[in-house]
Parts: sequence; C-alpha cells; structure tokens
Amino acid sequence: SGALHGDIPVDSFVASSYGLGLDGLIYYYDYHYSDNELIIIKQLNDQLNWNSDLSTPYIVAADESLLNTVGENMRSGITATATGFYGPQGRELILKLKNSQMHDTFQSFEYQGLRIINFEMETSGLYGLGKMLGHRCCTCCAIIANRVTKQYSQDYKPVINRLIETVLDRLS
Repeated sequence: SGALHGDIPVDSFVASSYGLGLDGLIYYYDYHYSDNELIIIKQLNDQLNWNSDLSTPYIVAADESLLNTVGENMRSGITATATGFYGPQGRELILKLKNSQMHDTFQSFEYQGLRIINFEMETSGLYGLGKMLGHRCCTCCAIIANRVTKQYSQDYKPVINRLIETVLDRLS
C-alpha cells in the first residue's frame, strides 16, 4: 500500500476504517449506506471537486469490532481503493491524467480527524460486498511506499509477513 501523508512511515501498518471506492463497483448492487457513510460521502463530495468523467466515489465502513481488534495501535483512516496502479492512483507516466491533482485533493481531505491515508486496490469492494453478504470485514495494509516522502521499503516481504502474523495473533 502507498501512504498519502508524510507522517505515515514506510513499513508501518494501517487498519482501514473506511474504503473509498474509486471503481464504481458498489453501484452494480443494492447497497444501503449507513447514516455515517452518507455523511462522509457528502463531505467527500463537498471537498474533493471530483472530475465528473470519473466514477463517483463511494465510502464503506469497516466492521468496527474487527477494526478495534486487529487495528489496535495501527494508524487508521480512509483507504482509497483504485482500479489500477498508475492513472487510477494519480500516477502520470506517459499518458496525461484527467485528475492530475488527485494526491493533493486526497491529502487535503479531512472530516472530524478522518483522513484519506493510503491507496490500494481491494478494500472498498471487500467492505461493500462483504457487508451485503453478511460478513464482517476489516483490511490491514503494510505501507511499502510513501507517495509524499518518496520513500520505499527496503524489503517489503518481512513487513508483510509481520502484518499477517500480527493480524492472525489478534484474531486468535
């Protein structure tokens, strides 16, 4: 996972309190937002100035009891879930982006201390589909890159193994 704020160190762990879906997946199903999710969606719409050519972002909460159990002493916040590694995560390589300010926009979002803190590719879908199927979901991410400081994990494999062991220990 890639951190979106300079204060989130490489090789640290994040427990995703919310998944911010940039993929449109939830719109194919009859998902019912909680009141809190609707409030955060409104805040996102008010603050992000999202390009209307892109899928409308949605928000889905983690299971709070799992978040408190597995995410103890981890950083938590909103995890942006993108559909790919490059353009969907605001990285411009060869092709011009429609939303070249995505990182700045995400970094500036704040609602009652809640920030968009990292990028990855699964959380919002897992949270939304899991809830609709009656499952409790919470994702934890190893930060292997920091987009702001341009730092990268020297060896991410032991970090991911440590995260897996931590989560399994907390679940058992």
